[in-house]
Amino acid sequence: MAEDAFYYGKWKITESAAAPWVLPGDVLEPSEMKGFIGKTITLSADGVDGPGDFPCKKPQYQVLEGGPEMLYEGSFENMHAQDQSVDMQKLAEQTGLTGTHFRTIVTGCEYEVDFSFGADNDTAKFALNNAIYTLKRE
Repeated sequence: MAEDAFYYGKWKITESAAAPWVLPGDVLEPSEMKGFIGKTITLSADGVDGPGDFPCKKPQYQVLEGGPEMLYEGSFENMHAQDQSVDMQKLAEQTGLTGTHFRTIVTGCEYEVDFSFGADNDTAKFALNNAIYTLKRE
């Protein structure tokens, strides 16, 4: 359980973009990317509520803290392992996460989506199907 539930509240999905790890042959779902814009995700002690498969009762929140290597389930670290010239900090900034210390909220839900925060607690990011989505606190 997270003692500091700074992430509780209503979050509006405001934008989406292709993830930095997307390769030319990778599949993106433009209709999904556009379809999430304007939708709201609510994080509370009782559950996660939102569009599609987001709803979840009794989440088991866990807060992970660290550098950019932990973001998006370690995707930047994987990119760096394949190409040492990949700058994980620049990738974090490219996706809109500021600062050098990040917190990721793992929900423990069946539909596993992690919410990541940089220096701004009113902006979160999550990755789904090769896209990165931005959430703004309502």
